[in-house]
Order: sequence, then structure tokens, then C-alpha cells
Amino acid sequence: MTREQIRARLSAFRFFQKFELAPGVITNGQNPVEIYTPHFDLPMDLRGKRCLDIGCNDGYFSFWAEQRGAQVLAIDILPRRAFFFAREVLESRVEFRQMSVYDIHPSEIGHFDIVFFLGVYYHLKNPILALEHIAGLTRERLIVESEITPAPPYSANSQTAGEGISRFYEGDELGADASNWWVPNVPCLLQTIRAAGFPRAELATCYVPSRAIVRAYKGMRTSSMSLTEDYMIAVDTPASESVVSGLVVVAGWAVSQLDSISACGYNSPGVARCRWIKQFNQLNLRRRMWERRTRRPRATSPARTAGRGRGATGLTGKEATGGPQGSASPEGWAVQDRSPLAVVRQPAFPQRAGPSSQTRP
Repeated sequence: MTREQIRARLSAFRFFQKFELAPGVITNGQNPVEIYTPHFDLPMDLRGKRCLDIGCNDGYFSFWAEQRGAQVLAIDILPRRAFFFAREVLESRVEFRQMSVYDIHPSEIGHFDIVFFLGVYYHLKNPILALEHIAGLTRERLIVESEITPAPPYSANSQTAGEGISRFYEGDELGADASNWWVPNVPCLLQTIRAAGFPRAELATCYVPSRAIVRAYKGMRTSSMSLTEDYMIAVDTPASESVVSGLVVVAGWAVSQLDSISACGYNSPGVARCRWIKQFNQLNLRRRMWERRTRRPRATSPARTAGRGRGATGLTGKEATGGPQGSASPEGWAVQDRSPLAVVRQPAFPQRAGPSSQTRP
């Protein structure tokens, strides 16, 4: 395809990412993404590496990694016509899958050496959950770019000090964009990344006061480690005849961390294991009964399931929209415009008529 042919077709597509599609041909996007890559600290030769681009948008970072030899999988909650046009122009072999970050799992898509998580964090209602999913399939490093809440003075060195705080946006108060949920400061961004399973996270740059790029790394003992919530701090095993409400036989009682140290001994296997997990920041500990077979399955009616506020996409509320700057056309494609965000599939809860009228599931 010649440059003249590319220019002639380019006007039919709305890009969000602004980059050079061909020599002398620049996309009509608003976000100059080419300024990000110098801060990634990645080698020019990525042959033999697998790369995952989460929230790929128009695909610039996917194509950037592929041109350096990586095998790339790009995912997003909605496909963008601009992505496929760019892939055609660049004769790319990047694979695209329509899926949410909450749905990624090594059994489905494998493990990756490098993961891009750019411009997604603050659009998620549960960013730590998403980071835990990412940590479970990352071998080496994660690159995160996010909106941040800056602290004066506005320099990169000053942003890493202080208490970790994140601001929650219930509506569209930030940029008139209802897909924004959590905007952390830099300490909080680093802390959540480490807590999710990346022992080392460092600020690469704040290229503008309200945006940051972070590089995070897996350790030798945590590379490709799948994460699970089914860990207990310790258990206090009662007598076999113990019952609850006269019906359910109790196989184990959950006790607090402090109680477990005194009752079980500080060097007991359960406490030592938890100390190791905490040391390597692998997961958020949950106090649960370790014997799950004692639980009775709870009947769930279709009406109850529908009332949880999840559409067919598995996303809730603002996440079931066309993305950070888009809306959904009738065909289900994400397009770039400034019109109000449209829900892809109608969720089960009423939609917002004004800033204070939305009902959260």
C-alpha cells in the first residue's frame, strides 16, 4: 500500500493514539504515544520474548514490540477499526483478542515476558484485582502508565515521597469521563503494584504532572507464579464433634494473625508460610475457612444474578463502555468521539441521568 493510498483511507478512521503509521503519514489521534517508549528501558532486540498489550487501543505499543522481534498478543474490551487498519498497513502479525483484563489467565493465553498496562489502571473499578491477574502470568516485567494525583512541587523526584493515597471518582468528575474510577498518587501506585505480586516497582518518569510511567519486575522466586486467594494464616482445629447451629460439622476455625502466633507458635508452618508470602508481596491475605467442602452451595436465581449489575461483557457500570475516550456504535465497535459514553450491553441497574442519580451495584 502506497503512502497516497494510506492517506486516502486514513480519514475514514478515528485514532486515539498519535504515531507515524508510515513514513510521513501521521495518524489523526490526540495522544502522542511515541514519547512513552524511551522510558520503558527495554532492549532493541526482543526476539524470543512474548509480549501482552492490555488495553491495546489502536495498537501502537503492540506493533512497536513486534517490530523488535517479540511475539505479541493484544487485548481490549472492544475492537477498534483503527487497530485493524494499522495492522493491515504495517503487515503485522499481532494477534488480537477481545477480552477483559479480569479474564486473563495463563491456562487461556499462556505466560508473557513483558506486559504493557498503559492507560488502563485508573479506568478499572478493581485495579488490584487486575494487577493480581497480570502478576500471575508475567515472567519478567510490567510497564504501567497511569493518571496520577500529583503532589507539589511537580517533579518526578518529589512524587515518590509521602503516604499512598488514591482518589475515587463515583461519576464523571474527572475529565467528564465516567470510565475513570481510581486515580492514585505515585506512592499508592507503587504500593498496589508491589502488593499485587511484583516485588520491585520503580517510577520511571512523570512526563507530565498528572501522568506517570512505572517499571515493575518479578523476582526469581516469583516469576510466572500463579496467584490464589485460598491461603490461610492459621487454623485452630476443633474436636470432630463440634458443630455450628446444630447442623454443620466444623473442620477448622479461622483465627487472627496475632492469635495464630501465640496459639500455634511463631515458627509454625502456617505462620512461616504467610511471612514468606508477605515478604514477597504475592497476594492480599484473606481470612477464610480452610476447609471449603463444608460450605453448602448457595442457590442463585436468575433474577438475583441479573441484579448484580453485570452485563454480558462481565463488566459493571462504567467499565461496560467503549473505553477511556470512546463510545460504542451499534455494531459493537469502539469509535473515537466526544459524545456521551454509551453502554455496550445494557446492564441490570438504572443508568445515570445526572451526576448524583446513578445507582451502584
